[in-house]
Amino acid sequence: MEKVYSQDYEKIFEFAESSTNGLSYAEAKKRLETNGKNTFIETKKPNLLMRFFSQFKDVLIIVLLISSIISFVITCIDQTWSELFDVFFILAVVIFNAIIGLVQESKSDKALEELKNMTKSYSTVLRNGKISRIKSEDIVVGDVVVLEAGDIVPADLRLFECASLQIEESALTGESIAIEKSIETIESENLPLGDCINMAFMGSVVAYGRGKGVVVATGMNTEMGKIASALHEQKEEATPLTKRMKKTSIIITFAILVFAVMIFAVDMIKGNPFLASFMLAVAVAVSAIPEGLPACLTITMANGVKTMSNKNAIVKKLPAVETLGSTQVICSDKTGTLTLNRMTIKKVFTFDDSYEEINSVGDVNQTVLDIKNSLVLNEKDEEQAPEIYKFIKNNRNMFSLMQCMLLCNDVQSKFEEDNILSIGDPTEVALVRFGYTFGYSKEYMEGKYKRKNEIPFASERKLMTTINEVEGENIVFTKGAIDNILTRCSRILINGKIERLTEAHKQKIFEQNFEFADNALRVLGFAYKKADTNIRKYTSENTENDLIFIGLVGMIDPPRAEVKDAIKTCKQAGITTIMITGDHKDTAFAIARELEIASSPDQVITGKELDVLSDQDYAMVVDKYKVYARVNPEHKVKIVKALKSKDNIVAMTGDGVNDAPSIKAADIGVGMGITGTDVTKNAADIILTDDNFATIVGAVQEGRRIYSNILKIFQFFVGTNIAEALLVLIFKCVLGWDFFTPALILWINVVSDSFVGLALGFEQSEKNIMKEKPKRTSGSFFSGNSGKMLFYTSFVVMLLVTSNILIAKFLFNLDGVAVTTVAFLTLCFCEHFHSFDFKSETESIFNKSLFKNKTLNVAYLVSVILTISIVLIPIPLFQNAFGIKNINIYAWLICFGMAFLIVPFTELYKLVLRHNTVKRKNLKRIPMQNEQKKAEI
Repeated sequence: MEKVYSQDYEKIFEFAESSTNGLSYAEAKKRLETNGKNTFIETKKPNLLMRFFSQFKDVLIIVLLISSIISFVITCIDQTWSELFDVFFILAVVIFNAIIGLVQESKSDKALEELKNMTKSYSTVLRNGKISRIKSEDIVVGDVVVLEAGDIVPADLRLFECASLQIEESALTGESIAIEKSIETIESENLPLGDCINMAFMGSVVAYGRGKGVVVATGMNTEMGKIASALHEQKEEATPLTKRMKKTSIIITFAILVFAVMIFAVDMIKGNPFLASFMLAVAVAVSAIPEGLPACLTITMANGVKTMSNKNAIVKKLPAVETLGSTQVICSDKTGTLTLNRMTIKKVFTFDDSYEEINSVGDVNQTVLDIKNSLVLNEKDEEQAPEIYKFIKNNRNMFSLMQCMLLCNDVQSKFEEDNILSIGDPTEVALVRFGYTFGYSKEYMEGKYKRKNEIPFASERKLMTTINEVEGENIVFTKGAIDNILTRCSRILINGKIERLTEAHKQKIFEQNFEFADNALRVLGFAYKKADTNIRKYTSENTENDLIFIGLVGMIDPPRAEVKDAIKTCKQAGITTIMITGDHKDTAFAIARELEIASSPDQVITGKELDVLSDQDYAMVVDKYKVYARVNPEHKVKIVKALKSKDNIVAMTGDGVNDAPSIKAADIGVGMGITGTDVTKNAADIILTDDNFATIVGAVQEGRRIYSNILKIFQFFVGTNIAEALLVLIFKCVLGWDFFTPALILWINVVSDSFVGLALGFEQSEKNIMKEKPKRTSGSFFSGNSGKMLFYTSFVVMLLVTSNILIAKFLFNLDGVAVTTVAFLTLCFCEHFHSFDFKSETESIFNKSLFKNKTLNVAYLVSVILTISIVLIPIPLFQNAFGIKNINIYAWLICFGMAFLIVPFTELYKLVLRHNTVKRKNLKRIPMQNEQKKAEI
């Protein structure tokens, strides 16, 4: 049934074939069997075997597997069984890489399972007209649900009874303030969920009052279920790293194939047999693949995942750890992510000077433990109470205000295991927490000043009143909307004395009210008086009049204390933070201005204004807006897609179900582990276990470190292979000299280089890593300065090794095996020294802590020892397989000496790069300076 909110609830009962007495047990059972349980359909997870094989999707891995199979077939045909070592070695590397990825993903899945609340929720319903408690998953359409404060709404309901009912719907709409509900029919088209005041939606929480509603939708048919269903329609997109690796792998694969064809063609031209030439081409091509690269990249990302988990961020998939480091825009839900999701009093006003001191002393964010230590729970505590407690008690204005806050209040609150447990309307909870801050507990105040009677809150009056016994007299305490309070006040409390309320006083109160409202504070007024002793039954008409105005308070869901610094760090890092919320425009802008997300109201747009813009028109102006207010879930997806259309890497954070579709649509989805719904967690790539936006900054820094290290590893491995390919092509194909056997190249790629290559993944962040703009992730790893440095150093390595080959052959007159050894040692030592050059892409290694990376230091020593050992130790298996032998001391010296030259050559390149960077910055600065001069003139 469409637009339930626009139908009378009598018609809804006809549609649901139910009544105010609910369903019978038999009918409910029948409907449950027909329509299924009131739960969401979960995406079926692939089994262990499928997840294992999914690790082999990378192009480079596929090429390695195909090459290994071809090598195995050729080896079997030619019966050169010694070559099987190469085949099985490559397969071992590939399988090892897959196991690492599988284990890490399994760890993440386990961590997420531990976050889930495994307890089954229960709800109160009417069955056969009698109250029953049943599992929420057994609720069906037509059931009548009874709601009370603290209940979680189990399905979508059309309300037909309300008694001061207020429901908090932030998980669905993003609005932090509880919505006052009604049973009246709403005549409107396309009403936002937040304005459907005669409806209660699945997943929302009853904050105040009580009510009844008939179930109109369950499970996947609820508003929350529709969002969950939309997630299945979102296609799983590859991460920027995966896309870039795919492009890079294709380039490497193409280059290797061209290289293999050239070797095959040259060998055939020389008159060698077809099969021998083909075997040679395949063997050398397999050896030219950087076999150690995939494993090193996987281990580097796994290490980053472990580091993030220690910093309260669980990464579900390895490539996501790098994507966050490339993020250019973070779209953040406001409620619970940027803010505390807790209404908090920010300002207090009374007609004396005490409020100035209260506003300066009151720290509403102080820890629960601090509050507990200063809380007054009995008369003995009053003697040892903090000074601020005594100050308030001795000040009539502030004490009367505190009494009214805590006594005219229906919140159920207590301390339990160092936690404040408060059930009730978020506004009233804020009043109770404010009292706690100064040592005043609601429990003690209510115990000391007993409630005698009450006039409940009603939307028509927008007031609530209680009558409490204070020092032997019945006192009326009233709170509510400032306009409604003032119309019922005739007196005012000024400096502890009661005076007549004048127009000047009212003007002052309204000015203060407007000031609070300009800061998007929700304002409540408070008043009191002595109760009329002749009244037997208290009503609004005979009680809420001739009141004495005490003061007013302004409250808001405040930003988290650490978020402002986190956003400032994001700005320095070139990352734009965008706020998306279901709150009203003024509230959203006030928070955004305080957090320095937005500086002008022109940067704020609402969901309705967004609906007017087509996707094309909106994409043209998307960069203008920093705050989105009063939005629905579909708006969030539209925002993310528009930002992505401008080639931005977009991260989306949130905790509510309303955030889930946009989280999945973003390049990187960040869910909240504590307050986040299961739907949101399943859609996210990264889960923050502390629900703290500031944790994202640490995760971004870690992501940037990982991306930087991945780039270093790639340059290191591929640079080595390019040098090897050039050496083989020149000496084998052109000159006919066979210095590098496939086994020798495989040793260099997998053993000698892998240790130092992997160690580069443990490099710490460079000091200015969060002051640089995000690196563009389009194209391959060969693009930009990285590609230039890679080809430059590869060419230098090739020249250094070639020089030593020529020196060994023509100057020292060494034989072929000795020359091969010299070439092998020079290449290995060159790469070992070169690994320290990759500590920074631009900075000199002498400006960094050269030996700070202990893993690299150990890896360097291990690689050097292994390289020297297979030459010095006379093991026939190695020396025969690799075609090497021990050489004289002079040859050893030229190997070390020539290899070390890679360091000054690289330093020279970095010097030129830094000079060009400074030059470009100066050229950019000149036009800006000219513009400034023109402006001054």
